[in-house]
Amino acid sequence: MESDSRRVFLRTGLAMTVMVAVTVGLQFASSLIFGGAVDNEWMTYALSVLPLYFIAMPLAALVMKKVPMIPVSPKKLKTGQFMIVIMICFAIMYAGNLIGALINLIIQLLAQSSMTNLIQQLITESSIWANMVFIVLLAPVAEELFFRRLLIPKLLPFGEKPAVILSALAFGLIHGNLIQFFYAFGLGLAFGYIFVKTGKIIYTIILHMIINFIGSVISVLALQQNIISMIVSGPIMLAVVGMAIAGIVLFFKNKKRIVMSAGLFSEPKGKRIVLLNIGLILFYIVSGVLFAANTIAMFIEV
Repeated sequence: MESDSRRVFLRTGLAMTVMVAVTVGLQFASSLIFGGAVDNEWMTYALSVLPLYFIAMPLAALVMKKVPMIPVSPKKLKTGQFMIVIMICFAIMYAGNLIGALINLIIQLLAQSSMTNLIQQLITESSIWANMVFIVLLAPVAEELFFRRLLIPKLLPFGEKPAVILSALAFGLIHGNLIQFFYAFGLGLAFGYIFVKTGKIIYTIILHMIINFIGSVISVLALQQNIISMIVSGPIMLAVVGMAIAGIVLFFKNKKRIVMSAGLFSEPKGKRIVLLNIGLILFYIVSGVLFAANTIAMFIEV
């Protein structure tokens, strides 16, 4: 059984490595081809995310094709339960953003230099419609289908805990920067848990869309200096903050109800098999290089 576990997690790590390497390679190639000629946010988004969603992810899925998967039995969430989940996700979003901001502040203090948040810059400088298409609609569908619908069922034979944690870790690392990693990892844990308990990817897609809508549409409207934007975004942002505070309370109130079930097989013995096999080590190395490169780019752009 241990050898089977090693093969599954090895192949998973290799798939993640292929996904990151292919994405970065294609993005770099497009930058060489187009150079600084891309000044349209639609083209910038397309060159940034389409290689990941339509080439790298399918290739990673192909690498994991031989890994068997367990379908998750569908269960319905009640409206009240879904609202609780939304509030907890808002709390995770704000907590993760705070951690990411603090980490980046520490890096800036150590480097004695300021950084440009390239992701936030792209979002704020892009049109609402471009953000809606690429961030609110396309990203949640593609990412949930891969990280939850595809990846988790392939890891479920070894238990819900390693399946949820590894899918969340991969989800966080694929974002490629410290600013997004912490809230992406936290939300990945929440989305993964919801998926293994409901078996319905539509729930996590909707949650993902709501989170991205708040971050890429409402937050952009809030920055615009006009009455209509303020009227639209102000009450929504206040409601989100209030729901996030309630989400913290609800999380601790329901903490004991969060239980991870064992899989058909016993979990691999030792964290080394799950998190420190050669496939995942390669994924960590490639992701680390990407994180470092993106961090350096944020200093250069200042």
